[in-house]
Amino acid sequence: MKRIILFFMAGLFLISCSRENDKMTDETLANSAKMQLPTKVTIAENNKVISKRFEYQNDNELKEIIDEGSGERIVFVYEKDFITSKIRYSQAGEELGKTNYQYNNGKLSSVIDEVVISDSGIQYKRVVTREYSYNSSEVLVNENVKYHSESYAYNLKDENFTHTYVLNGENITKIHHEISKNVPSGHFYLNPNNMVVIDEEVTYDAKNSPYKKIKGFSALATEFCGLDKDENTIADYLNYRWVSHNPTLIKKSINLYGSGADSSEYKFQYEYKNNFPIKTKLNIDNQTITTMVYEYNK
Repeated sequence: MKRIILFFMAGLFLISCSRENDKMTDETLANSAKMQLPTKVTIAENNKVISKRFEYQNDNELKEIIDEGSGERIVFVYEKDFITSKIRYSQAGEELGKTNYQYNNGKLSSVIDEVVISDSGIQYKRVVTREYSYNSSEVLVNENVKYHSESYAYNLKDENFTHTYVLNGENITKIHHEISKNVPSGHFYLNPNNMVVIDEEVTYDAKNSPYKKIKGFSALATEFCGLDKDENTIADYLNYRWVSHNPTLIKKSINLYGSGADSSEYKFQYEYKNNFPIKTKLNIDNQTITTMVYEYNK
């Protein structure tokens, strides 16, 4: 009888220890995960400072990104492991634009981005459509951009882009862009045969990207490579497309309308903590352009 009681008590002790160990493991994983998610990114560029706050739900699902200056926010919608849409709102709650994502076998297959912009008192709708195809380590993207207004019966601008991305694992190592502009007759300010070719080669460090553990971001790496210069000045430097590691050098070559190549070098310098960057300096052609500071869950 004593043996049975001792055996029973030993069993209770082992169960208790097991539960305590499980609890400690869960807490350790939770604390580890907190360090892996950015909560705020502050970007300083051209005497202008912008702070973006990241909020999450369900562990590592990105709920929204909030611009602390303008109050604008981007809300993310998930379906299982994938981001299916992102919606941009003004501080007053007005919808400013929406992007929808579709996937095939876990890979991004199509994107439709719609946004309303204002110019000289006239509102225009910009619609961007991207179709994705995959061949081994290459991703081919056919993109069409249209601008139109209800005040006119035709598109004010119609551009076609072809993007080719070469991947090494999750890292984008080469990017090739071809841009052609199709302009309706009567619009003399653009040559219908305009062509721009942009090539990029990217070198990486071995550290973690700030966005590595955000759910669904890795599937959107090539989608974040926008070419709109007005958006690239700040948004692209957030490095959403570098979802695995951090770029240290980008060699960019631009051939504008066949006039010859113009090259630039983008150099990134980092300060790290726990294998994540906490500060980045971006130098373009040896001039410091942008500084970024990252804050994480702690």
